[in-house]
Amino acid sequence: MPGGIDIHAHVCASSTTLARRLLPEEHMAEPVEKPDLTDGSIPRSGSGGTVPTTFTTGYRYAALGYTTVFDAAVAAVTARTTHAQFDDTPIVDGGFFVLMGNDDYLLRQIAAGEAGRHKVGANGEAAVWGGGAGGGRRFQKKTTAVGLVMGFCEV
Repeated sequence: MPGGIDIHAHVCASSTTLARRLLPEEHMAEPVEKPDLTDGSIPRSGSGGTVPTTFTTGYRYAALGYTTVFDAAVAAVTARTTHAQFDDTPIVDGGFFVLMGNDDYLLRQIAAGEAGRHKVGANGEAAVWGGGAGGGRRFQKKTTAVGLVMGFCEV
């Protein structure tokens, strides 16, 4: 049976973490009991409120029929933390889109023609742009949108 995919959510980025830290009274006011899981795995409790914990988020998405969730706005510098939070989110698979259109370092490298300085991650994730001897599309110096890099998390 197919499952739903949420391609634009805000569940695990640094902004979500900050929101959780700013609303501790909501977490204390709405504790969420651990669910009964039929596969024999050990469930965990969490809390709800405006920004629920990662466990509650995963359980609620699964209850709605979702199998995959993508976080839509992750700064490159916080990608590792987002990855860890998706690893902590049960049941659903996760991925995220890295914001690169306002990354000052990347934009300066593109403007300087430094095609060799394009690596973002240690696992081969990369931001690619055209130009140079290899051809491709040339970006103007005032480029504000470079593109997206997708990072998948195995759960």
